[in-house]
Amino acid sequence: MSEEIQTQQNESVETDTPAIRTETSSLDAPKSRKRSRLFMPLIGIAVFVLGCFAFGAGFAWMSALINNGNPAVMAYFPSATPLPSATPLPTETALPTDTPTLTPKPSNTPRPTKVPATATPAGHSPLLVDIAGHEMVLIPAGKFTMGSDEGDGDEKAEHNVTLDDYYIDKYEVTIGQYAVFLNENWDKFTANSQSINFEYTRIIDLWRAYGTVGKDGVEIFDYAEDYPVNNVTWYGAAFYCDWRGLTLPSEAQWEKAGRVGTGNLYPWGSDSISCEDTNYTDCVGNPAPVGSYERDKTKFGVFDLAGNLREWVDDWYEFSYYQTSPNENPTGPRGGSMKTIRGGGFGAAATSTRLITRGGFGPGSRYFDVGFRCAGEDPNVGGDITGN
Repeated sequence: MSEEIQTQQNESVETDTPAIRTETSSLDAPKSRKRSRLFMPLIGIAVFVLGCFAFGAGFAWMSALINNGNPAVMAYFPSATPLPSATPLPTETALPTDTPTLTPKPSNTPRPTKVPATATPAGHSPLLVDIAGHEMVLIPAGKFTMGSDEGDGDEKAEHNVTLDDYYIDKYEVTIGQYAVFLNENWDKFTANSQSINFEYTRIIDLWRAYGTVGKDGVEIFDYAEDYPVNNVTWYGAAFYCDWRGLTLPSEAQWEKAGRVGTGNLYPWGSDSISCEDTNYTDCVGNPAPVGSYERDKTKFGVFDLAGNLREWVDDWYEFSYYQTSPNENPTGPRGGSMKTIRGGGFGAAATSTRLITRGGFGPGSRYFDVGFRCAGEDPNVGGDITGN
C-alpha cells in the first residue's frame, strides 16, 4: 500500500513537472513579444537612417565621378550629343534676265551702211538716207500688174495700176528706230487725241519687253536694236511715219515694190518657198534682224516683204476693192472698220508670204508678227506728230 502510494506520488510528481514547464513557457511568451515590439520600430528607424546615408553617399560619389569624366561611368551616362551647327544657306543665285527669244543676228549679215543722199527725190537718187536715218529706195514711176486671177477672193481681179515715183523704206522699221521716235515725242503722247492716248497705253505695255520705260521715255536693250518693231497698232505706225514727213505705203505702193521685175508671187522670182528664202511659220519662230534673208530682196533692193513681219499699209481694207479700184495711184476705200495688212510674217503660213496676200485688222489692234515701213515722195522732209 505504501509502495503504491509512493509510486503514485512519484508519477504525480513526474506528471506535474512537464505541466509546470509548459505553464512556465506559456507565461514567458508574452514578455518576449512585448520586448520585440519595442525594438522593431527602433530597428526600422535605424535601417532607414543608414539607407538614406548610404544613398546620399553613393549619389555624391557618382556625381563626383561624372563631373570628373570617369570613362567607366561616362559609358553609362554619355554626354548629350551636341546639335549639328547650322549649315549656312547657299548664297542666292541671281535669276537670269528674262530675255525674249529672238533669233541672234547672223554674223554674215552686216548692218546697212548709211548712204548720204546725193540728189533730191526729183533727181531720182536710187538710194538715200532720210532725215531720221532710214535708208530708202526709189521705186520709179510706171505701170505694173496688181492682184491675181489665180489668187484668193480678195486678191482678184488682176488689174493694171500706174503709180508716180516714190520712196519706200529698204527695211522694216526697227525697235531702235522706233525708240528714238518715242523719246523725242514722249510729251506729245499726253495730247488730247484719243488715238494718241490709246496708242500711248499700248506703248507702255509693249516696251517693257524691249527695255525699260521711265517717266521721260524708253531705253531699249542692246540686243533689240536691229529687230523689226512689232506689236504696234496702225495708229502707232502712222504716227511714226508722219513724224518723218511720210506716210504708210498704199497697198499699190507696197505691192509694186515687191513684184516689179519678176511678175511672180515671191521676190526671189519663183513660185515656191523654203525657210532659206524668208522667215515664216515653223522656220525660226520669232522675228529675225532686218535684212537677214538675202533672197527676200526685191529687184529694187527692198528687204523682207515676203516674210519676217506682216506689215500695215495706209489703205482701209475692203474685200472687193479690186473690182472698183482706180487704175492710177489708188489709195484704197474712203473708210471702213479695218486697215489693210500685206505680206507674210514669222507666224504666218507659207501661202501668206505671197506678194499678193491681203488681209485686214482693226487699226487699234496689234499682233506679234505685224510691223511696218514708211513711204513717200519727199523723204528728206522731217515731220512731227499732228494728233489727227
